[in-house]
Amino acid sequence: MKVRFVIIRRQKAAISAFAATLGSALLLSSVPAYADAPQTSAGQAVRVVEQATGTGDLAPDSARATAPTTATGLVTAAAGTSDQVSFTLPATGSVNGVKSGQGTVTYPNAAADGADLAVQPTDDGIRALVTIKDADAPREYRFPLTLPQGATAEAQADGSVAVVKDGGRLGAFSAPWAKDAVGKPVQTSYRIDGDTLVQTVAFNSDTSFPVVADPHYTWGIITGTIYFNKSETKDLALGAGAAVAILGAVTKVTPLTVSGIALTAAANIAINHGQCVKVSTASTVGMYSGKAGDGYCK
Repeated sequence: MKVRFVIIRRQKAAISAFAATLGSALLLSSVPAYADAPQTSAGQAVRVVEQATGTGDLAPDSARATAPTTATGLVTAAAGTSDQVSFTLPATGSVNGVKSGQGTVTYPNAAADGADLAVQPTDDGIRALVTIKDADAPREYRFPLTLPQGATAEAQADGSVAVVKDGGRLGAFSAPWAKDAVGKPVQTSYRIDGDTLVQTVAFNSDTSFPVVADPHYTWGIITGTIYFNKSETKDLALGAGAAVAILGAVTKVTPLTVSGIALTAAANIAINHGQCVKVSTASTVGMYSGKAGDGYCK
C-alpha cells in the first residue's frame, strides 16, 4: 500500500511535490504525448518530472486515483474496500492542470516562489511532485490530509507513514527519497503535524538542482497485492502464528485465506534470496525485489 510524492528542485525549472489521494474531478486540458509536448512552462515541468520518475508505472486512466482539475483541488486515492484518502497540494494559486500523453498532470507556477506542481496516478497509487526552482525555495511542503472516519496517519520506523483504521492498514506513504540533478541523495523525511503530512527536503550549498523528492501513496490490497518490506518479512519468518497475526492486522478490511505455514516458508526463502514477501488477494504468496511494489522491499 503506497502513496508517493515527488519533489523536484531545479535551478530555473524543477519539480517538488507530494502525491496523494484522488478526487472525482477529471482532468484538464491535455497535451499530446510527452515526446510531442510543446516547450512551454508545462512542457518543461513534464519533462523534468517524467525524467525523474519514469513513465512505466503511470496509469492515466486509473479509476482509483485522480488528479484535481486545479492545483487547489483534492488529490484522491482509493483506500481499503470503499474508503478513500485525499489531500491537497502545497499550492498558492488555483492554476489549471495540463495533462501529458503519459498521464502526468502539471500545474505551472502554482506553489510558493513560483514552484511547479505535478500529480501522477500510478498502477498502485498516486504521486505528487513539486518543481522547486532555486535554493531559496522552502524546505518544507505541507499536504493537508482528509482521511476516512476513524483512520489515522502513523509514522513508521522505516520513515513511511501508514494510514490505519480499525487495526487494519488502508495504505501508506512510502518512505521518502530525494536526489539532486546528478543523482546524489538528498536527505528527506516526513512528520505528521495534526492532520497534515509535512515533507522536509534538506538540500544545501552542495546540492545540484533540480532536486527530486518522492512521496508515493499506495494501496496494496486495492491493486490486488500486499507488499511487505524486509523488516516485515523477517517478522513473517518468525513462525506460523506470528505470520497469521501480521497478515490479519494488515488485511483486516479485506481478509485473506493464507496459511501461516506458507507465509513463514515464503518469508524464509525470501530472506535467503535478499527479497521480500508479497500476497495477492487471490491468496497467492510470492516474492519480489527491485522496483516491484514501488521499491518497498528495503
